[in-house]
Amino acid sequence: MADIDGRASVLLTEFDRLLNVIAKKLTKHHRVNLPEGMSPPQFFILRMIAKQGPMTVSQLADMLGVTSGAVTGLTDKLQASGYADRNRSTEDRRVVNISLTEEGKRLVQKMEQQRREVLHTVMGQLSEKKLSNLVDILNDVATILE
Repeated sequence: MADIDGRASVLLTEFDRLLNVIAKKLTKHHRVNLPEGMSPPQFFILRMIAKQGPMTVSQLADMLGVTSGAVTGLTDKLQASGYADRNRSTEDRRVVNISLTEEGKRLVQKMEQQRREVLHTVMGQLSEKKLSNLVDILNDVATILE
């Protein structure tokens, strides 16, 4: 379906609008639950480190699509707040890895639990069939985007 027209174009426009509405509402809920002074990009960094283990500033910058300088500023704040640490690599002392403190790990676990609860509350209002269809469709879209 290379050429989208007519009804398909209307549906794609509505799909785009709905994605934006859902993203804004979930982001707003997520932001409300962040500790005071923490930004969503700071939490994203904590979440990535929790999933992948210690990472360098350049690795984090690549994932966020920003400069290393921007990530340094974000990680400075995380370190000052007690959520992250900087550790020199034992193999190459020039390499500095950002890792989570115990407090950072607890925060990520708490926020992930809250996120799951919100998704369960919202998606739990759909029938199992609709939820299954939604997951199938989103899997198809994710596969296409790969």
